[in-house]
Amino acid sequence: MQDHKQRPKDVFCPLMKERCIDGWTPSMGEDDNHVRPTCVRWRGVYTKDMRTMKEEVVMDCADAWLPDLIQQTAQEVFQGAVATEQARNHIAGQATSFRRMSDAFVALSRKSGVTADDVKQIQAEHAAEVKRLEQGGKNDGPT
Repeated sequence: MQDHKQRPKDVFCPLMKERCIDGWTPSMGEDDNHVRPTCVRWRGVYTKDMRTMKEEVVMDCADAWLPDLIQQTAQEVFQGAVATEQARNHIAGQATSFRRMSDAFVALSRKSGVTADDVKQIQAEHAAEVKRLEQGGKNDGPT
């Protein structure tokens, strides 16, 4: 983005086929008060000066901005894809850990002799306790 600040202000305009000075070409003319019209392609882009950390608007032709903005957009898309992949890997890792823990509990319950009926009974007791608490009962421990 710094290149746009240091770019010469008197450049050739491919649209008007003449020199362009800060968005104005001689064929555009000027009014009686010497006010010059500005080209529709003359655009400002908000940039941040990394030394001063201040935002500023840098003006340049839209044709000159296009390569920089395309590159910046591509970098942000790539960074978004990387962040998405990292999140996917994190979630996949958690799912793997959950599966391992679940398998360990199943193996432990089999070794300790817990049956499916025992699990259903524990779930029913838990549901009854939750319902009792939702109705305003005190939690004095398991019933």
